[in-house]
Amino acid sequence: MAGSESSGLRDVFHLSDLRLEEDDMTVFEILAQQPRSLLVASFAALGGFLFGLDTGYIGPVLEMSSFERDIHGGKTLSPGTKGFITGSFSIGCVITSVPVISGWCMDQFGRRRTIIMGACIFGCGGLVQDVSNSVAEMCIGRLISGFGTGMLSTCVPVYQTEVAPKETRGALGTLYQLGVTLGILVAVLVDFSQRHAEAGWRWCGVPRVVVAVGLALGMVFLPESPRYLMRKAGVNRMQGAVNEPAMATLHWLRQGAKLDYVEVEYAEIMDEVAEEERVGQASWSEFLSGFALRLLAVGVAAQFLQQLCGINAFMYYGPAMFKMAGLDGFTIQVVLSSVNFIMTIPAVVLVDRCGRKGLLRWTGFLMSVFMILLGVVGITSVQIPSECPDGTKTDCAHSANQPFGSVSWSTSVQIVVSGLLFVGSFAAGWGPVVWVFCAEIFPLKYRSKGVGRAWRPSGSSSML
Repeated sequence: MAGSESSGLRDVFHLSDLRLEEDDMTVFEILAQQPRSLLVASFAALGGFLFGLDTGYIGPVLEMSSFERDIHGGKTLSPGTKGFITGSFSIGCVITSVPVISGWCMDQFGRRRTIIMGACIFGCGGLVQDVSNSVAEMCIGRLISGFGTGMLSTCVPVYQTEVAPKETRGALGTLYQLGVTLGILVAVLVDFSQRHAEAGWRWCGVPRVVVAVGLALGMVFLPESPRYLMRKAGVNRMQGAVNEPAMATLHWLRQGAKLDYVEVEYAEIMDEVAEEERVGQASWSEFLSGFALRLLAVGVAAQFLQQLCGINAFMYYGPAMFKMAGLDGFTIQVVLSSVNFIMTIPAVVLVDRCGRKGLLRWTGFLMSVFMILLGVVGITSVQIPSECPDGTKTDCAHSANQPFGSVSWSTSVQIVVSGLLFVGSFAAGWGPVVWVFCAEIFPLKYRSKGVGRAWRPSGSSSML
């Protein structure tokens, strides 16, 4: 019934065999023609920017003497304590990214309001971190921020793809990861500028709160996803009538496009929503069996591999790692974060041109090569003593025939070059493309359950 009604709408608009001018346009020509879609998706990418701010913030802060003084009474933080402070953020991400929470919020409140809630929660967590005076308070703040990030990381990519023209969904979907990498870079730069300041670590957290408030306020003035508006009203309940809010939103987003382009997209969305209503939502037993289970396995594996490939070691513990190699950890972290951001830009350009699998395949190969090189250099050229008279064992890492804490120049160069090439390869493929890939592989019947389940490993693997 719903399918025939939507087909009837196509006939009313005379869209069945219509060839559009946009069919021959490139992604960038379409975005130039319809700038509002780009602006909305870019603003929503502030959700990824927040994720990046927290990710890039914590590694350098853990190495600041002012942080140890205010949080741990001036005593050196053990590796286990540092890991727990870092991992508490990921625990929060895992909890709110489950479909029971994130999917329910998106369905009940809509994409826009879910993003607003996620930003508010994140901001509250950031504020708690900034005024913390103990490890426990810091972990509570990071847990709360993780709650907000779990909601944002699930909802923002969905919102971006649903407000994007179909020809640009890959490019606009990667803006989330571009926001993450930019957030990491900004956080590292702020940390670098405040590393010697009195209570500098507290000032490093201020941008998170400011951006969170800005995202929440800005989203109030942006439109809801047309697809969500269509789903909320229901194609069957509309009985063939035009959904005015959804149509008005599409016209607003596609300002600059011709009328027939908007009408075709409206009809296509209605077709998809009608099909979703016809097949209904899959039960959990159906979702966890057969073809849907295989898709879920692919999505989960992609997210696990994205997070466990080694990138989080650089993002969370980069300063300590490079310090162990005899380098200025803060300076190298700035360079590393810059490469991470710059190399994400080619992915935005290439994801729709080269395809998702092609980018994942080739960048995965390059990541493997550079990580193996890094591991070989670390194992063969850096020695970590069983005891260190001045500090932790990693403080006394050294090259063969060198005093404690002294690593040869050639070894340091090899470590930095291998690390930069690995991060650059990740940023050009596995960093941004996995988010787009997981948002697209599930049919409508399984999408709300599949997207949340597939993205959940991102937080749990970061915690590991």
